[in-house]
Amino acid sequence: MQTLKNIFDPFYRVITATNGKEGLSATFEHKPDIIISDIMMPEMNGTEMCLKIKSNIDLCHIPVILLTALNSTEQNIEGLNRGADDYITKPFDTQILLARTNNLVRNRLLIQHQLKKQPISEVDLASINPLDQQFLQKVDEVIEQHIDDVEFDIPKLCQEVGMGRSLLYSKFKALTGMTPNNFLLNYRLKYAATLLQKYPTLPIAEVSDRSGFSSPLYFSRCFKNQYGETPQNYRRKQSEDS
Repeated sequence: MQTLKNIFDPFYRVITATNGKEGLSATFEHKPDIIISDIMMPEMNGTEMCLKIKSNIDLCHIPVILLTALNSTEQNIEGLNRGADDYITKPFDTQILLARTNNLVRNRLLIQHQLKKQPISEVDLASINPLDQQFLQKVDEVIEQHIDDVEFDIPKLCQEVGMGRSLLYSKFKALTGMTPNNFLLNYRLKYAATLLQKYPTLPIAEVSDRSGFSSPLYFSRCFKNQYGETPQNYRRKQSEDS
C-alpha cells in the first residue's frame, strides 16, 4: 500500500484503505477518479469489491485496476468479468502502471469532451460501464421526447429516469463533466445547431421553439455563448462550408 502511495502521491491525491471493506466505504465517501486495488485482501478481496462497485449505479463509472501476484488466465478473466477496467500482474513496472492509470482517467475526460460536443447517439460508449450506458441512453431518450417542451426541467428528468436529484447530479458530473442543468441546455443547443444545418429556411424563432427555449432572444444569447456566434451566422457559415 505504501509503495502505491509513493508512486501516485506526486500526481494524484491518494486515499488509502487496508482492506476491501474499507476500500468500498472510502469509495462511497470520496468518489475517487480511479481505484487501484490488490486482489488478495482481508475482509473483502479485490474482485468482490470491484463487483460491488461496478454493480452500483452511484459508483460504477469509477475505473478499477486490479493487481495480483498470480499470473493465471483464470484469475485475469474473473477480475475482468467482475468489471475491472484493467488487470496488472505484480511485480509491475511503475511507469507502465502510471501510464495505464493515466489512460483510464484520460479516457473518461475524452468521453466528457465528446458528450459536450456531440449527441449521445454519436458518442462511442463501449468503454464505459453497462449501467452508465443504459443511464445515458435513457437520458437521451427522455430529453429527445421532451425537447420542444419549455417546461421540461431537472425535477421532471429525475422523475422520468427514476433517480433522485443528488444521485442524478453526481452521475452527470462524473460522466459528462456538466451539471444536469448545463447538460440539458447543452443538449437543446446541439439540437438547435442540427436544425440550423438541416433546415436552412426554418425561421430562427421556430428553431428556438422546437428546441424548447422560452424566447428567440434567450435562445440566441445561449447559442452565442456556446458556439461563439449568432444562430444566423452559424447557419450561414455551415451553408458556405457545405
